[in-house]
Amino acid sequence: MKRIIFLTSFDPRIPTVRSGTPYFMLQALKRQGYKIEIIGPIKLPFERVFQGINRILDKILKKRFDYKHSSLTSRYYSKKFSERLRKIDIYDGDSVIFAPLSSVEISDLKSNIPIIYTSDTSFEQLANYNSDYNNYFGFSYADSCKVEDRAISKSRIVTYPSEWAAAYARNKYQTPEKLFKVINWGANFIEEPDSNHIENVSSTANSGPINCLFVGVNWDRKGGEIALKAIEYARSLGCDISLTVCGCSPSLEQHSWIRVNGFLDKDIESDRHLLAASYYEADLFILPTKAESYGHVFCEAAAYGLPVIAHNTGGISSIVKDSHTGFLFDDGNDYISMGESIVELYNDRDKLRAMAHNAMRRYQEELSWDSWGGHMRGLIEDI
Repeated sequence: MKRIIFLTSFDPRIPTVRSGTPYFMLQALKRQGYKIEIIGPIKLPFERVFQGINRILDKILKKRFDYKHSSLTSRYYSKKFSERLRKIDIYDGDSVIFAPLSSVEISDLKSNIPIIYTSDTSFEQLANYNSDYNNYFGFSYADSCKVEDRAISKSRIVTYPSEWAAAYARNKYQTPEKLFKVINWGANFIEEPDSNHIENVSSTANSGPINCLFVGVNWDRKGGEIALKAIEYARSLGCDISLTVCGCSPSLEQHSWIRVNGFLDKDIESDRHLLAASYYEADLFILPTKAESYGHVFCEAAAYGLPVIAHNTGGISSIVKDSHTGFLFDDGNDYISMGESIVELYNDRDKLRAMAHNAMRRYQEELSWDSWGGHMRGLIEDI
């Protein structure tokens, strides 16, 4: 088997870094039997300086410099990582560099070892998609795009978790020799849900209340108001629907059918248990998010056998299969159609159960980190 050099500027051994994605990738590759050399983390010495500069620029000009994704930072990482690579065993043809979410780290890297780069999107796609990136200086945006371009040109294989991201890269770079692959990422939780739970999914028999679960730290950006309106619409048609909110504490009118659990820290055992209990007690998962490059939380919903109601945006459709494991809506503000889909499942419990089983099956086959690890092993060994 090949040796993997795990290259990131952050520490992949910490489960909370980057939503836990590098951590779960590291664990999945270990379970595949790989010997792994971790050559991060590396801290930027000038980070606080640029944070201070950005606060001033943002206050005066409403503009920012993306120093984290700049050529300046890339050159610094290149120097540091090149030094560390020279300290490990001489490349013998059986090593590969794996760089998750690390385009700036590899953009100017000097090494003959083949690189596999993975990310949920490319910088240019994300900047054009997410309005949070609209306040960067033009020169900063252009430089960040070039950093991403160089990272992709240096990589032997580039993987994305969604067809949305891969299609954009294929169209932009149009390099037949470049292997862009789609491999779904998994659900970022430490304790796997009980697979026997699916046998009791929607055991609310053929009638009774249905509980919808919303999980997100930003109520507005994750479409909380739309989710609430969809449920209110379903209730207006006589359906006994409740809502559980995890991750945030929005200011909502108090109703017996709304429960707000607030922010839950996965590092705290009691919070993890409450989040798991919220999933177990739910029948549907609703998250009409305004923007989402991928969405690990939809993988989590699948793991618990929850059909999804969501906005068809970004990479979500690579996780949720419309009319099979949930319902996706092109108009993220169409709460009436979302409400009607809730009513449909409320009135058709056989369809609800079928979707629940489909979701669990999809998780087991394509949306777990072990599935990701198996697919990655095939790529790594063929490189």
